[in-house]
Amino acid sequence: MNKKFIYCDLSSQVIEIKEIAPELEERKAEAFSLALGLYKEYKDLSPIVISGANLNTRLKGSNVFSIVFFSPVTKSVRYVYSNVSFGLALSLLGYDAIVIVGHSRKLTYLEVSTEQPELKLCEQLRDSSPMRFSQIVSNLATNEVLSIGRTGEKRVLLSSLFYNGEMDIGSYGLGAVFGESNLKGVIVRSPQQVLSSEKSDLEYDKKIKKTHVLRQMSIYGNNYMLHYGNKYGFLPLDNYCYRIDPRVMYLTGKIAYVKRMKFANTCLGCKINCNARDENGVLLPRFEEVMSLGLNLGFFSIDHIKLLTEAVREEGLCAVETGALLSYLKTLKKVDYTLPDLYNAPVEEFV
Repeated sequence: MNKKFIYCDLSSQVIEIKEIAPELEERKAEAFSLALGLYKEYKDLSPIVISGANLNTRLKGSNVFSIVFFSPVTKSVRYVYSNVSFGLALSLLGYDAIVIVGHSRKLTYLEVSTEQPELKLCEQLRDSSPMRFSQIVSNLATNEVLSIGRTGEKRVLLSSLFYNGEMDIGSYGLGAVFGESNLKGVIVRSPQQVLSSEKSDLEYDKKIKKTHVLRQMSIYGNNYMLHYGNKYGFLPLDNYCYRIDPRVMYLTGKIAYVKRMKFANTCLGCKINCNARDENGVLLPRFEEVMSLGLNLGFFSIDHIKLLTEAVREEGLCAVETGALLSYLKTLKKVDYTLPDLYNAPVEEFV
């Protein structure tokens, strides 16, 4: 069976289904290699290439898909990758990749389903958050959505791409690249829900527990590593002068456990509870968000970090890059009146 990909020209609003060239056929097992090969093929058109996942992967939860694009931040070709189920859903529909070129005159999103892929206008959703967009266009659990927020539409370099409205999976200005193309997002309507089987979950848990890193960690959860990070000085706290701060213990997994009400089956017995949710079903701050928007800025309350995380997600910003910028602004002491004074500012000022 020949492998195929979706070629989407936003300028002419034309979508074609093309076969992958024989020389790229050998790369189908590696999502990144295939995406990079397709990018080189359409390099003159500055494409956005989204690869599918390898269906032969033993554990569905570990499928990885890649996005290759030209970054406006580094002025070079960059890639991001993620193991969320978007890539697997795309592959289940029979497509190995999506190549997006051109610029749409009106805000548009690409919909991929069992029918012919289609471009749909969504000007009424301009300035909507990734979560709001995902809620409107996706009404089934089988839908997988990648989208940008208000900052992406305005080509802000710190903007990111979000998975199902709440998980930041992009950096290097990927949100701005989507905004430059006037592409709000991509939705894949899979014919079946992409979830790992219970048996696969248990196998995945066993593999996690056997890793040498996790053997050294507390059973309470992922945030315990923050304590070690602070102790040994690789977290940027006040010029690295504080090696041990007792406030870090308020971010341990035991505190997160109190906040967590809903979680995936793969979290049972796992020391990295990366998809924990609160009583309202809202995704709690993930590890990189806790580090970049919490300890990096000197906030040790999980409630304060949650406020910052929700604000970043609402605007569609990359948490790590935004945290780095805010950390820099915090070091300034009124040296430039055009910049916000965040030195010793409360969390509300950061929000």
